[in-house]
Amino acid sequence: MRMRTLAAAFVGIAAAAALAQPASAASATTSATFRAASVAVTYDYDAQPGDVTVKGTLKTKANVCYSLSSGLFWGINPQTTWAEVANTCKKSSFDTTVPAPPFKDSAAILRICMLPKYGAPACGGSFALARPAKRAYSLGTSGSAASVAGTSAPILGTDGQLNGYQVDGTFRIQAGRTCAVMQNTMNGPTDGLVWTALLQDETPVATCTNGTSFDTSVGRLRGSFAPSVRLCTGATVAEATANAAANRNCTAGTQLA
Repeated sequence: MRMRTLAAAFVGIAAAAALAQPASAASATTSATFRAASVAVTYDYDAQPGDVTVKGTLKTKANVCYSLSSGLFWGINPQTTWAEVANTCKKSSFDTTVPAPPFKDSAAILRICMLPKYGAPACGGSFALARPAKRAYSLGTSGSAASVAGTSAPILGTDGQLNGYQVDGTFRIQAGRTCAVMQNTMNGPTDGLVWTALLQDETPVATCTNGTSFDTSVGRLRGSFAPSVRLCTGATVAEATANAAANRNCTAGTQLA
């Protein structure tokens, strides 16, 4: 079966990625339609390490055959490899596994294709098997002069590729002259990472006021890896910014994934 061939091809990548798969509370469901065909899918990223379990039913209302395929979007120069999950000219149930993407915040994708008697297949747009959404993070401690707690969620394209992260948070500032700035990692001019100001509406996320909140997004790192965030402090925003540039008075970086 072609699905098993694809799974074997990515076994090394998937096995490494399985060590970092985020836990989900339960399986999830999704559905899609294309022309006369429809599919309902239940899936789980945690039931079998390295794979995504998928089961459901592919139906068609017309006397035309359709197939359901899974795709894996991966690589520095990404490409999508497709493998058939099911095909039918009326109704077909499936219960199988598809390879999990090598990056833990990318998603497996599916698509429906019409299989005409003559000519090439016609395929609908792909749809992602989205992973659990928000995850909590925190920087600093409750006794720190400044701390921040919030959530992050991957931003996925319709092809399942990780495009970035939505990040929110709320500052906790102790009384006195303490200010804080947020930073995130980004790719430097070579392969190294550099710290830069976390921006919201092109403005650095910084405050001297307890309870200040933010909600913004950051891009993924080269190779679809997740960026890290950190908190730096000072008596003023300017001093906190200077400390950040000198790697002083900063929390350890916390990866969003």
